[in-house]
Amino acid sequence: MNKRYLALIAAFLATSIYGINHTVAKEVMPIYIGSSGFIMLRLLGLHQYFG
Repeated sequence: MNKRYLALIAAFLATSIYGINHTVAKEVMPIYIGSSGFIMLRLLGLHQYFG
């Protein structure tokens, strides 16, 4: 696969993850969980994914 296509796919995935994260945070943070708790959930998710 061409390096340009891989870069475009990576950029699309990064943008999608950011968009999903922003949407979930906007709905969840003021009602169910605080900002520091949401950051902890993100860190735990990254730990599970990369660890």
